[in-house]
Amino acid sequence: MSSSLSTFSGNDLPGISLIDGILYVSPEDWIIRQNVSLKGVTGVVHHVEFYGESRGEIKIIGIVSEPTEESIYKAMGRIHMAKLDLKIDFIFVLCKCDGYESPHLNALKLSKAIIVNRLIVGNETYDPAISKANPKKSLIAGKSASTMRIRRDRMKIMLDVMELLNSQSSRITNVVYKCNLNYKTAIELLNDLIRKNYVELRKETDRENSYALTKTGREALQSARKLYAT
Repeated sequence: MSSSLSTFSGNDLPGISLIDGILYVSPEDWIIRQNVSLKGVTGVVHHVEFYGESRGEIKIIGIVSEPTEESIYKAMGRIHMAKLDLKIDFIFVLCKCDGYESPHLNALKLSKAIIVNRLIVGNETYDPAISKANPKKSLIAGKSASTMRIRRDRMKIMLDVMELLNSQSSRITNVVYKCNLNYKTAIELLNDLIRKNYVELRKETDRENSYALTKTGREALQSARKLYAT
């Protein structure tokens, strides 16, 4: 995919929308991680505030910048290095730039990075202004921190289910037992994975079905392993 960032319309990426400066990202289509270190082709390690991957095919990074000339100048350097050294499809800059004008900001707009005011992943919101005031509360969901923890736990459970089905096709009872789930949660997760084309349902007998990981699911699992290993 070519990085025609200057012409980004908000409809170029699956599961991503850009509306009024707010970037909406679907957690069903993307795995987004904060504060990630990425090793470039030159061996240089790039530290980015956000890294996202969709089914191992499309990669994005997010850089946070303040609306000051010094910060924007540094962001431009980071964008230039990332474009040369990282195989990244899209670069976003989170900056509260409303009403701020400067030659540096105009230059940033020419860098082919997409400037956004806010990032929303599912129900979680990242606001660069809040992040600066209180880094520990940079992700604001309008809910408690336990809600964020539950979301992460769900992703871990989903990966556990995928790992199980990658090693062997399993009936629902085995998924419940091996992954320590109740029946309702297991069915919901499996149906979600089927909708994503990560899992397929196989009919074994008139009364018994089993679940197995698809090729797309194996590719997604490999990508998830890399993300959680960084």
